[in-house]
Amino acid sequence: LDRAEAWLRELLLDLERRHGLSPRNRALVGFSQGAYFGYAAALRNQDLFSHLVAVAGRLKETFLAEELAASGPLRTLILHGEDDRAVAPEASERSRRALAAAGYAVASRTLPGGHALLPDRDAAAAAWLASEWGLPSPGPPASDCSP
Repeated sequence: LDRAEAWLRELLLDLERRHGLSPRNRALVGFSQGAYFGYAAALRNQDLFSHLVAVAGRLKETFLAEELAASGPLRTLILHGEDDRAVAPEASERSRRALAAAGYAVASRTLPGGHALLPDRDAAAAAWLASEWGLPSPGPPASDCSP
């Protein structure tokens, strides 16, 4: 986990440096195991990430107890499918409660469906980030990719 986190940090900062970017906000978005990684990477690197979108994953509180105790500016959206059989929706609710108890700003939504990346999750994440960053709300998700 530490090596992946260091690699991501180095890659992101290198790309921004090479392309002359200096973003005010950065979001980390993860699904399932990616959400598990996202919790760790975002909580440990709040100087780098202002927002986290965790989809169908869980926060391992014991592993991140120090980061939770420190609290910080990270803002989080948790999304989960109500019929998820791979990661129980209760895991997201426990994650929400842990973040809120530690003083983090956190929102959550349970959506129809199971353990999958679906257009409604993309749309919810995009709308939340747009609202957080003061951008116009994106339109509804495309139902297909046909011309």
